[in-house]
Amino acid sequence: MFNSRMKKAVAIVFAASLLVNLSGRTVFAAGEPGQNAGPVDVTVDCGKQHQIIRGLGSCLKGWGSPARDPEAKWQMDPKGLELYAKDAGFAVARVPVDRWVIEGESPDMYKIPSSLLPEMKDDPAKITYDKFKWERTGRAACGEEGKISRGIRWTQELHKLNPDMLFTASVWSPPHWMKEAASKGPGAKFEWSKNGASSCGGRLAPKYYKHYAHFLAQYCLAMEKKFQVPLYSISIQNELSFYEPYDSCLYTPQEFHDVVGEVAAVFKELGVKTKIMGPEDMTKFPDRLWSFVKPVLADAKTKDSLAIICSHGYADGIQISLGAGDALKLWDMMKDTGKEYWMTETGGGPANWEKKEGGESAKGGATNALDNLASRIHNSIVIGNASLWTLWQFMTSEPDAEGMVLTPSMDEFKPTKKYYIQKHYAKFIPPGTHRVETSKDAGGILAGAFADKDKGVLTLVLQNHNDAETTVKIKVSGGPAASSLSAYVTDKDRNCEKTADVPVRAGAIELKMSPRSLVTLTTKPETK
Repeated sequence: MFNSRMKKAVAIVFAASLLVNLSGRTVFAAGEPGQNAGPVDVTVDCGKQHQIIRGLGSCLKGWGSPARDPEAKWQMDPKGLELYAKDAGFAVARVPVDRWVIEGESPDMYKIPSSLLPEMKDDPAKITYDKFKWERTGRAACGEEGKISRGIRWTQELHKLNPDMLFTASVWSPPHWMKEAASKGPGAKFEWSKNGASSCGGRLAPKYYKHYAHFLAQYCLAMEKKFQVPLYSISIQNELSFYEPYDSCLYTPQEFHDVVGEVAAVFKELGVKTKIMGPEDMTKFPDRLWSFVKPVLADAKTKDSLAIICSHGYADGIQISLGAGDALKLWDMMKDTGKEYWMTETGGGPANWEKKEGGESAKGGATNALDNLASRIHNSIVIGNASLWTLWQFMTSEPDAEGMVLTPSMDEFKPTKKYYIQKHYAKFIPPGTHRVETSKDAGGILAGAFADKDKGVLTLVLQNHNDAETTVKIKVSGGPAASSLSAYVTDKDRNCEKTADVPVRAGAIELKMSPRSLVTLTTKPETK
């Protein structure tokens, strides 16, 4: 990652077919402020399909007391749910697997009633969801004594609003009693957290691999049969490469291979339809991530067990890193595997639209939402071929934190520029649509195209990173017939605002994009 930044006042340079990867985004030579840049030519070939799009969304905030944390309360509020599933059109949601349903005692400072029965340790087949303690008590309740896990309730409410929503789950730590300290290397550090609630580090003990597989199988069966919200996929471990002072667990590549194989075997035995995904390591280090995937794919017995390859857009779990080069390198590694690629977590970055001088934001990437979040979505979906994108958090009570919606008090909802950026993709790209071929990004314009000719879907998402109004000329071939496209704009003054329809003449579109703007053109106008 480079630390230098392009200054706002730059001399006019030649239009850029040369891409420069800066602060995790694709940057081009641009015109001076006030000048017209372009015209920029973009070609779209709907006859050449790439990955299927499952949807965009975010992760649930599973910790924190609703009495103290506005976002913990309001993400469950009907207004917050409506923003998520209806207004933004988010079609996917990621939740944590609640290990407390089958946990043993935590340290004395925070006694949590044990939900572990002796026969479960003796025989993994005795681990059944009807014996789990689904109602939270003590420290695990997060201020919601006697209630079902917040993550499960969130999926139920979202499912009511959108029965087709896709739900995916990740494990932050296996139950503490299933873990041990490795003799050396990854997982050697293993302990309860200082507050006694989190199981930090360690590794999954080999003698409990089958127990863990039955636990995950029963969790998935409970979601489907008890709570009527099937999980589409599950990851056996969130960020498996490093110790964290919260729920975490480490794996070597061989351990990951062995556990994936065990989980897949039990899923097959019990008829669990949930797909296994992983390894949820960092896109910044594609070689390390691939070291976990390679043994699984190299083994004929396990190669079909890992259905989805997924990563996180960080360098270390906090520092945002999702450059075009990293995204492309990971895709080059996996493009011949036949597996889908998902981006299951990355930070939100800054919410301001205006560029700031002075390098990168505190958590990495550019210092504004267009150059940071919008470019990272483009890098993942258009360059990295991601089928699914989930941002880390939906709501936040602190400005410029990770969420898309600001809740500064218990009775306010303030969607930020980040919310509208993600809406440009989520609202107008129906799940099941394919990304289609576009010409290489040039002239300060990033372009993504999505089409389903049989369903009459054509959606173009264009980003103008120039400081000047830019004319874009688009030529579309092989797509559904359309005489015009609905248009939505986000710039410094507008938020996914509907503007005049854009005519299509013999597959040709001409568009003037305001400086530093995001435009969606679509045959599927917004519906509430």
